[in-house]
Amino acid sequence: MEIALGDTQGREVTLTYDMWKNIIENEDTIYNFFQQNEERVTPHTIRIGHVTLRFGKINNLPILRIETTNIRLALSKETVSNMINYKFLVKSIYDLLNSEVASVDSKLTSFYALINNVKDRNVAKNMICNDQSFDRSSKIDGELYARFFAK
Repeated sequence: MEIALGDTQGREVTLTYDMWKNIIENEDTIYNFFQQNEERVTPHTIRIGHVTLRFGKINNLPILRIETTNIRLALSKETVSNMINYKFLVKSIYDLLNSEVASVDSKLTSFYALINNVKDRNVAKNMICNDQSFDRSSKIDGELYARFFAK
């Protein structure tokens, strides 16, 4: 799973979930930078994988720049705050998708094991449909079945 951060000009930086977690782990540093008044102590640059977080100003307003070798996004305090506020939702979605992927992998392995040496397509269909692990009301089972036997 990748997380895409973008701006209104169509620039986009993609992060792995681990990179996202790393940004969230630096939440205090980021918030402290934005909370300071006149005399800002600029935190050191933070490198996370292929992404660099730089702290700076545009028109005397604090910004967080998220940079790769060819893309720069400048994020305001409000944008960064909103982004960080999604941390629980992002984790929830990540966990859900991981669970679904694990389920699909398990089902796919099961399908392959059942019909590994079966040459006749109709026999293979019957073997899967009659197997106790096949759930006719499961979206995953239905999708795999349809894709397995699509012509």
